[in-house]
Amino acid sequence: MSNNKTKDCLGDLMERLQSMESSIDMLMDCVNKLRNDYDGPEEVCPDEVAADQAAAKAIEGICLDALFDVEPKGDA
Repeated sequence: MSNNKTKDCLGDLMERLQSMESSIDMLMDCVNKLRNDYDGPEEVCPDEVAADQAAAKAIEGICLDALFDVEPKGDA
């Protein structure tokens, strides 16, 4: 009787492991499909980068000028 219970238990365990293995295989297929479909980072034009840097520098200058023009308030 004990031998049959052990066989049944092992059979159930093997079925669960096979089900898990099947699920893992499906997930791996999905991950591989996503990797293949991903084109990678968008290509950026060097002129666009330079323009963004120039705009950031100009905005920084404007903000610093505005900060220095503010009169201090209080004793600080």
